[in-house]
Amino acid sequence: MADEDLQEIKKLVDLIEGEVHRSRRSRRDLERALGLSHGYLGHLFSGRTELKVRHILMLAQEVGFDPTALFNQALGRDPNAPAVPLPPPISEDRVREIARETIHEELRKLVQPPQSDAAKP
Repeated sequence: MADEDLQEIKKLVDLIEGEVHRSRRSRRDLERALGLSHGYLGHLFSGRTELKVRHILMLAQEVGFDPTALFNQALGRDPNAPAVPLPPPISEDRVREIARETIHEELRKLVQPPQSDAAKP
């Protein structure tokens, strides 16, 4: 694994550990709540156990942090940025135009019988 990848994972682990600390819940309490063995979070935070996405999601749900914000922060991006850049908004007029085009196309399909294979060029 590249050094840059290892640094990103270390940053994620540090941020998650910080969230756990801020929650004021003990590691043992979280391990019980998540069905993990005693000491598992210690191994995870020390790097002896490989961090997986499921770990992040389980801890996010149990502790109450936003995994998107965590990833953004670990990558040096705005923690409030959406996970995927949102497309520009569509105007109400464009929505009507798209709906009208779709309806017209579907109506055309209903009134035009499908061509048989023999009639196709």
